[in-house]
Amino acid sequence: MSIRSASAPTQDAGRAPSRRGEPLGPPPHRRKLAPRLVTFEYTGPYVYHLVLSTYKGLPLLDKPDVVRPCLERLLQASERHGFQVRAYCFMPTHLHLLILGSDGSRLLTFVKYFKQGSSFDCREEAPQLWQRSFYDRVLRVEEDLESVARYVWSNPVRAGIVDDWEEFPFSGPFGADLKVRPYED
Repeated sequence: MSIRSASAPTQDAGRAPSRRGEPLGPPPHRRKLAPRLVTFEYTGPYVYHLVLSTYKGLPLLDKPDVVRPCLERLLQASERHGFQVRAYCFMPTHLHLLILGSDGSRLLTFVKYFKQGSSFDCREEAPQLWQRSFYDRVLRVEEDLESVARYVWSNPVRAGIVDDWEEFPFSGPFGADLKVRPYED
């Protein structure tokens, strides 16, 4: 019978130890923290530019059968959680959103509702639709919404999918007037 001392190095399954007894290979998987600002609450009337990536960067958003239910869920999520979708663009591997919150809107709740709902709606076409987290940028008061919207809409042009952004079927606004500044009364 062999007795291991408490100071003996432990070996992870499938990883050979080095000469000093330390495991070789990549460290065990650790979940990354969400890349959110610690001091910001993501609640209220802010304008956000979001990028949500597909699972492992797979081109899952290039089919109308996947984009249509996502669009329906996006409209439902925006109405339910108090956001206006000023611009959106479903690229094959990611989704760009330009959204404006209201007084009680909570960004993290909105994104969670949208991602869970659209994943459920598209489970036959894409068993896992979204990457775990998302990229967000809070726009400043002085930033021009129309130029950010044009950036969102011109993604398929920059990617070489279409020559004119108005030809791309998976982008648009939800009835928003981009000429109106969101912070002005």
